[in-house]
Amino acid sequence: MSELSIANDFLIASFSPIGAELQSLFDVAKQEELLWQANPSIWPRHAPILFPIVGRLKDNTYTHNGVKFNMNQHGFARDSNFIVEHHSASEISFLLTENETTLEQFPFHFEFRVNYKLVDNTLIQQFSVHNTDSKTLYCSFGGHPAFIADPIETVALHFEPKQMQYSLYLLKEGSINIQPLQMDLDTIHLNANSFDNDALIFEKTANIAIVLENNGIAKIKISTCDMPYLGIWSKPNAPFVCIEPWQGWADFETHNGEIESKSGILAIEPGNTNKRKFEITVF
Repeated sequence: MSELSIANDFLIASFSPIGAELQSLFDVAKQEELLWQANPSIWPRHAPILFPIVGRLKDNTYTHNGVKFNMNQHGFARDSNFIVEHHSASEISFLLTENETTLEQFPFHFEFRVNYKLVDNTLIQQFSVHNTDSKTLYCSFGGHPAFIADPIETVALHFEPKQMQYSLYLLKEGSINIQPLQMDLDTIHLNANSFDNDALIFEKTANIAIVLENNGIAKIKISTCDMPYLGIWSKPNAPFVCIEPWQGWADFETHNGEIESKSGILAIEPGNTNKRKFEITVF
């Protein structure tokens, strides 16, 4: 399968239509790859797209109009074949619509687009969900880019603005613990045990930025723009870190299973569209 690329004087970004996944983010000036290259013996993905859920459902199930549906963690988009709807030198757009397989898990008709655009040293990633159904569509979406962090002990994540109060949630068997930790946060210094208990999840993160610094050198900045949740994750002692702007998040431990009442879920009326984005800037 040939890769699809966009490029400018600063960056080259490459993609696969499977999952509309970013496969490479290459710094032209430094001749440096920034994205994790999906070593299958450690973690076989680069930057999966999460849709129509983010995180895990309790018991991998949800209920809609009295009918129970099964869906695995992060939904089906990351393993689906997208259509390339538009491709130019510095921009590419992918489209996924419902099919027999998606309707078994997700009883809605939709157009889900993922658009990538290079503007100077920034890659803008936009999500768009258009409801083509005759009923309200319930969904969530998000990004999951993994950046090289080798070794992880040399990496610090700086939060901007500084001294902003965050609600930090932890996971228990894939569900979010209902009791958050409140903290004023500037920097997270990573180590081999930072993710022994799975991801760190932050609420109310719209319009913040995370700067990834390696050995004291700022490498990238992830701007959450209008994404209200943020996940930070890696496998224990792995040489990468995922910085994940999300529109939604996993089920809470106390969730009743009804998709309509799921925390962070979008309700999109027939004919309507919801668009959100985040940005990756390379220093």
